[in-house]
Amino acid sequence: MPVQSPPSWASDYTIRRPRRPGRIRRIAVSGSSTWPMRLPGWREIVTDALDDQLRRLTAGDTLIIRHGDASKGVDRIASQWVEANLKVAFLAGITLAEETVPADWEHCAPTCRPEHRRVNAKGIRGAGKTFCPSAGHRRNPDIPTHPDYPVDLLLAFCLNNSPGTSKTVEYARRAEVNHRTWHAYRKPKPRAAAVPAAAVGVRDAA
Repeated sequence: MPVQSPPSWASDYTIRRPRRPGRIRRIAVSGSSTWPMRLPGWREIVTDALDDQLRRLTAGDTLIIRHGDASKGVDRIASQWVEANLKVAFLAGITLAEETVPADWEHCAPTCRPEHRRVNAKGIRGAGKTFCPSAGHRRNPDIPTHPDYPVDLLLAFCLNNSPGTSKTVEYARRAEVNHRTWHAYRKPKPRAAAVPAAAVGVRDAA
């Protein structure tokens, strides 16, 4: 997958590029689409983890962030983080890029039943009027274990034991991919008080 070219403002800066070939580090991000992006402290749980990965690199290296391309939740936070840190990475001599693995909401698997399709009322699952609810689960194995583009690490942010995120972590574990999981819990009522960021648990791979 191609990486992004330096943005237009890059010509305004003089960067001393190292002659040695740098390492490429590919980080997969998986998480709940219902992750509360706007509540204090929750976005920072994701961005702090990505900041830590960027700090580990040096000039000449490449950091590629892969996610499932959801329009909200953890995927959206990861995408916005890449955009916000392009300049920071460039000035440090680091190439920052984004890979997306979107779900194929339009098409069903051969084993799907026609009556299982759901109405795409909010228009966030493809462009069609209906979508296949299993598309995200079929896509999830490729986030940590894509056969052509292996990842170095999976960062998973699991809200209320989300089955999709939990299964993605299991795919990584079976493939012996390094992974780190943040477990968070929140009451289901929209206006209920959220668990403070400090209460979110972190679990590293064994």
